[in-house]
Amino acid sequence: MARSLYYIGHANLLKKDYTKSLKYLQSALSIGGYLPYDEDRKDTYQSLATVSAARNDNTSAYAYAIKLHQLNDSILNYDRIKAINDLSIKHQADEKTKDIRLLEIENRSVLQKILLTRSALYFVAAGFFLLLVALYFIIRFYSQKIKAEKIMNEQQHEIDQQKIRELEDNIKISSMQSMIVGQERERERIAVDLHDSLGGLLSTVKLQFDNVKSKLNGNVNLEQYDKATNLLDTAVEEVRNISRNLQPGALKDLGLVSAIKDLINRFDSDTYPEIFFQYYNLEDKIDEMTALSIYRIIQELITNTIKHAGASEILLQMTREGEELVIEYEDDGKGINPETTVKKKGMGLENINSRVKYLKGSISVNSREQEGVSYLIRLPYDKVSAADV
Repeated sequence: MARSLYYIGHANLLKKDYTKSLKYLQSALSIGGYLPYDEDRKDTYQSLATVSAARNDNTSAYAYAIKLHQLNDSILNYDRIKAINDLSIKHQADEKTKDIRLLEIENRSVLQKILLTRSALYFVAAGFFLLLVALYFIIRFYSQKIKAEKIMNEQQHEIDQQKIRELEDNIKISSMQSMIVGQERERERIAVDLHDSLGGLLSTVKLQFDNVKSKLNGNVNLEQYDKATNLLDTAVEEVRNISRNLQPGALKDLGLVSAIKDLINRFDSDTYPEIFFQYYNLEDKIDEMTALSIYRIIQELITNTIKHAGASEILLQMTREGEELVIEYEDDGKGINPETTVKKKGMGLENINSRVKYLKGSISVNSREQEGVSYLIRLPYDKVSAADV
């Protein structure tokens, strides 16, 4: 850029347009003035001195001429110093060449000694390397042997632990099965006793009441007699309900779905929540003990909702999904805290968990307080289905 501005200024100088020439030459000087030993700046000073003289500005012309001579002297001194330095560098290079030749001779001698020493070291290193390789393979062999033994021991320990867990699970399942079978037998015995003994006794008492009424020929307080008769009817119905709860006859006669429908019909009144029951893709008959366990689970869930939830609606769904029987139960009650409530006794959930474990299934509870509760129960279908029963 400085050189271009200089040429423009010099062209205007030749055209004798001294004002433009001065402007461009000063611009060229302001841009290139920081370069030391610059031939272009020397030409710029020369042109500025000529322009200033042409404009009769002798002071500026003199000043530029002085700067021109100073720069010229600096350039000459620089060239002189550079030539001296080049000669000095050339002389030092010749001296270094001699030194390098001497060093090369010495290096050849040292190199021969090094080669001899290196050959000896190679033999020693080769022997040491072979020794290390032998040690490596020996250590690796024993390390792999120890590792293999450790893995085998861990696998054997894991197998033993699995067997112990399976044995414990089998013992638990056997205990649960014995407990559940014992419970159902006791329920059946109590149900039979209630139905045959107490139910029959209450029915006999009612017949005796009716017989006494016919013999008194109206000499009786009918209001008190009706109250007593109603109480007897209530007691008989209550005994029947208790007997059916203890041993549902519809389960044996009609199957699981019909037994659940019969259970739901018992709560068909304004005092109980409205229960919606949906079922899909289910077998007509299921193994008796398994069906009874499922019936007890649903019975316990409905009882818990009625006793504790204060719900207005219950949704029960049963369906087969692949190899699983899925039970979904929801209510819109006050909800529970699953982390604490499941651990409490007396809420029926312990009995539900026991029966789910007995069937080798899983149960998950999802609830928030005042937002209802939902249960998702999954049971292996090959364990619960029995179409040939």
